[in-house]
Amino acid sequence: MLSLGHYIAGEFIYPNPSDSFTVLSPYGDELARAAQGNLEDLEAAVSAAKQGYKAWRGLSCSQKEDLFFSAAEALADLQGDLVEALIEETGSTIGKAQYELDYSRRIFRVAAGEIRRLYGETIPAEALHRRTQVVREPIGVVGVISPFNAPLALLTKMFVFPLAAGNALLVKPSEYASMVSWKLMEVLHQVGFPPGVINMLTGQGATIGAALVAHPDVAGITFTGSTHTGKVI
Repeated sequence: MLSLGHYIAGEFIYPNPSDSFTVLSPYGDELARAAQGNLEDLEAAVSAAKQGYKAWRGLSCSQKEDLFFSAAEALADLQGDLVEALIEETGSTIGKAQYELDYSRRIFRVAAGEIRRLYGETIPAEALHRRTQVVREPIGVVGVISPFNAPLALLTKMFVFPLAAGNALLVKPSEYASMVSWKLMEVLHQVGFPPGVINMLTGQGATIGAALVAHPDVAGITFTGSTHTGKVI
């Protein structure tokens, strides 16, 4: 059976059997065992993201664009594997799975173009011959809490724009889409994003999801899900 772990600081960390949960298909088939994240894992992932944030800010626009375009191409290379994972884990139709993959590839290209569009403003100041300059800066570590119903397309859409803006990420996918999210991390690892720029923890939202939202070093949250969970966040 496939073993799915966390992705922290550029490394895949596999679970102990006692600290994992079973990934099931909608039909009840056992697909994989995934790591059950805890507070210690969260601290390690946040620490890695803080370091990754510094590394990410040190790359040029061209270097970041190349990584985004490479990710789009890598998704195409793994098309069959990703489509199969979407069908097995979420019960997706072939058409929907293919659409999610194509959408994810396009959104990487769109976000690559945004890397150079983080414009500020120059505003006239009260004093003569002076101007006030407004500069847009990334906020730091962004938590990404993604849903199960379109796990590849929505997760990609949710994290590429904070990433393009210069932030580092800590992804918490739905426990019902751990396998698809894991495979996406494999793609990003293969492409060569710096360690710590993108991290992922699998597990239950009631534990690591809640702790992620409350963590003082997580500067922002992007979330797609139920109204109830949105109100809690």
